[in-house]
Amino acid sequence: MAEFVMDVYHYQDASSDKLWAICIDGPRVITHWGPRSADRLQGGGPVKMAGRSAEEEAQRRIREKLNEGFKEVGRRLIVDGVIQQGDPATTSASAPDVRPRAYTRFEAAPDWLDQVRAVFRDLDAYTVVEAGERVQIYLGPGSVLELDAPRLDSDGKLRIKAVCKEAHGPRGLLVVLALANSFGAKAYDTDGHERRGDWISHEPNRFQKADLSYEKMKEEAAALGLIMRPLTFKQGATGLGLFA
Repeated sequence: MAEFVMDVYHYQDASSDKLWAICIDGPRVITHWGPRSADRLQGGGPVKMAGRSAEEEAQRRIREKLNEGFKEVGRRLIVDGVIQQGDPATTSASAPDVRPRAYTRFEAAPDWLDQVRAVFRDLDAYTVVEAGERVQIYLGPGSVLELDAPRLDSDGKLRIKAVCKEAHGPRGLLVVLALANSFGAKAYDTDGHERRGDWISHEPNRFQKADLSYEKMKEEAAALGLIMRPLTFKQGATGLGLFA
């Protein structure tokens, strides 16, 4: 019996209605797929890793599916290709959380790398480094967010995707929002809902952790142009003045 806890994604258009599922099983990445109307997911198995770690390969394939228009359904227990009902936590199958916390996709203009650097130039906490075909944004100790190499989209334009994972923390979320804002693109959360700079005000718990306070993240969000800087009042010789 093959039993896995998998993240399931759904795609539907005029001619297709299908499911795709993925999980990490030790050193392997497992995928299943098939039409949504079928009794079971008909294809799948271990994928070719091409020298990548299981986490890297799983993230790469999830990004590909999101690019294709798949939407996340949620985590499900799958036994012999059949999606089960109930709590997937009751199984011992290995399935670390590989879903993105937020993502954006922007057009790669000729000077896109300079534009990316310009977004974070005034903040020491963010360092942009070119690494082969990818670009890495260092967010602090042990946290690096990678931008994909430009890919040809269905409309013939080169686009780049930035994906924030759990390990990237609140700064990863700010990177996604800042890139979307700078390049005139849309940013989305895990559930596929569009997000803007006011996300930090609506869900402050997402933008803090033990070593990064919410107030610190608001300061960085303001420096990135995502929210307004707080207004302060100063008493001067000529009276009360309002300063940004």
